[in-house]
Amino acid sequence: MPKRNAFESELVTAALALLQLNEFVAFRVNNTGVFDPKRRVFRSFRGRKGVSDIIAIGRGFKDEDSDNAGECFGKMICIECKTIKDVVSADQKAFLRDIEVNGGVALVIRCLDDLSGDLRELGYFIRD
Repeated sequence: MPKRNAFESELVTAALALLQLNEFVAFRVNNTGVFDPKRRVFRSFRGRKGVSDIIAIGRGFKDEDSDNAGECFGKMICIECKTIKDVVSADQKAFLRDIEVNGGVALVIRCLDDLSGDLRELGYFIRD
């Protein structure tokens, strides 16, 4: 099993810190296999393949134009972290597409500025 790129891990850590600083609810999702030392093999993976590195919930905006006027709705944001040379896999593309189809936000970032810029475009005030 290939090891995760060190820069990618650092990017995930930095992105989580930025999200926490800006009061998002966010957590890392580990999709790597788990090694069973007794059997000396990786256990079979039973989850959904391609789930993003970070799942976050953004602060909601008041929806003044609907039947629910004045209520605040959060936004699910799924963030895939990649190095400059890494490519998004077919499973990751499918997951991100499913998130968007169901009203969430799907982001692929290659540096922390990508995340800050994307969140600002979504209307969030971001402290760096």
